[in-house]
Amino acid sequence: MRRRRPPETRDHPPSLSGLLHRRVWSSTVRKLTADVLHGSGPAVFAKPYGRRKRFTGHVFSSAEDLLWLERASASTPILCSEVVQWLSEYRVFVVKDVVVGIRHYAGDASLRVDEAVVASAVQALASAGEGTAGYAVDFGVLDSGQTALIEWNDGFSLGSYGLERGPYTELTLTRWCELTHVR
Repeated sequence: MRRRRPPETRDHPPSLSGLLHRRVWSSTVRKLTADVLHGSGPAVFAKPYGRRKRFTGHVFSSAEDLLWLERASASTPILCSEVVQWLSEYRVFVVKDVVVGIRHYAGDASLRVDEAVVASAVQALASAGEGTAGYAVDFGVLDSGQTALIEWNDGFSLGSYGLERGPYTELTLTRWCELTHVR
């Protein structure tokens, strides 16, 4: 059996860049560490890019925060963003360009994402060819009231966040079939 590499991580697909509502850039652990130690600039949210589990995403504002990076090498690629205030966060589950569920996972559940923005984003991903057969995309409500993209997640390995078994199984199997070219 041929071993397959996992697909490349695409946290912020280009077709959804207008939904970020914050500045996002690529960097490295080395650069982040230097910036924090020299006090150059405001706090920054950073998470690993590519190899997701090197450390958990965190807001870095002082030398003490650098302890979050102890398992990461200096050359580890990271994704950084301006710090924003998320009031509520949701995971949107998509199978073949159709939303099959939306689940709240953090913040104030009474603050709902704008479902028209979500539907438009799913359509934009499909039109740009950036979606996959099964995926999830996380959106949140910012303190400005805007619905903003948090990140895109590939459907080959993601948690259900309470989504019913049927749609969750369909999403996962549809994506795995796409990856393994099984019909």
